[in-house]
Amino acid sequence: MSSSIVASAPGKVVLLGEYAVLNGAPALVMAVGRRAIATVRTTDRGCFSLDAPDLALRGRRLFLDEDGPRWDPPLDPSAASALRVLNAVLEDIGRQVRDELPVCAIETDTREFMSPVGSKLGLGASAAVAVATWAALRSLADRHPPTPGTVLEAVSEIHRRAQDGVGSGVDVAAACLGGVLEYRLQRGEQGLAPTCRPTVLPERLRIVAIHTGTAASTPQLVGRVLALARRDAGEYRDLMECLAACARDGCTAVANGNVVGVLAAARTYGRLMAELGHASGTDIVSAAHRRVRTLVERAGAVYKPSGAGSGDLGLAFTADELVAARVRVAAAAEGLLAMDLAPDPRGVEVERSDPSSARVAEEASNSRPSAFDREKDSGEPTS
Repeated sequence: MSSSIVASAPGKVVLLGEYAVLNGAPALVMAVGRRAIATVRTTDRGCFSLDAPDLALRGRRLFLDEDGPRWDPPLDPSAASALRVLNAVLEDIGRQVRDELPVCAIETDTREFMSPVGSKLGLGASAAVAVATWAALRSLADRHPPTPGTVLEAVSEIHRRAQDGVGSGVDVAAACLGGVLEYRLQRGEQGLAPTCRPTVLPERLRIVAIHTGTAASTPQLVGRVLALARRDAGEYRDLMECLAACARDGCTAVANGNVVGVLAAARTYGRLMAELGHASGTDIVSAAHRRVRTLVERAGAVYKPSGAGSGDLGLAFTADELVAARVRVAAAAEGLLAMDLAPDPRGVEVERSDPSSARVAEEASNSRPSAFDREKDSGEPTS
């Protein structure tokens, strides 16, 4: 008889720190209640399989060994691109625990990351499904769930490698740990490593996320910004210093419960993102974002893109619930999707079902905690 494991992980929105986080500045990220789900079920079919309905993949066969997955039939270029991060997860699993891992069917579900018309919302589905899939497969191989910190350590490196070293990993941290995090990248003996400090948003702060109606490619946008560093190192450095200072001010305001300071930091950061886009020839604050910014500011709130910009999400910040309501009404009048977002305190979660027992929750605290887990309990950052 088969057994199954279900793991889930939340999406995210970046509140502050875009681009500057790549240079060691703090970023503020919030896990949100849209969750990716990975289900693995043991099977006697003789090979692994993947069902990813949101990627139009059904029952795709694969063989997994220490060299990674071999797809049968091979993936076409479009599917290979869509599965780049998940493929990197399977490569890591093949190297680390293939001998302990029973053959299984893998199913992923990211429908909560899609709009009603089927477009991606920009909530970090790639990172969330990578975290959930890695946690589910390692739980099946190891016979106990990994801690959130263990998942973070592993998937941060996997995700960065799959993105050719460009990504910050802030979305992976949110998917693993949940809540609101002050996140940094620090260089150590093993290269860049994330450090996270849990924090709490001011009680009066309201955040409305608005989808611009267009999609964006974070690696492409970051690549263009990094080209500015090669072309004009001085201008790049000056802009990064301004962004970093603003991100620090915003994180300090959050830590102090200063909602006015958070609004000021968000306003300034949005302006600096526009300046960075102009200097790098990158459409960070695109026409789509400018359109949303206009309606948000008319409603009385503060606006900035969330993430790399160009498309995907923008955020309206306010300390007034009536203003937040006006933002939602204005967005709806323009045919835009507006979402009230609050922190999801739950990070990656794993649940196991065996044929001889009822489904039971697997508590990560039963496993040996990593540095990240000890940090989250104490509230102190760990490098």
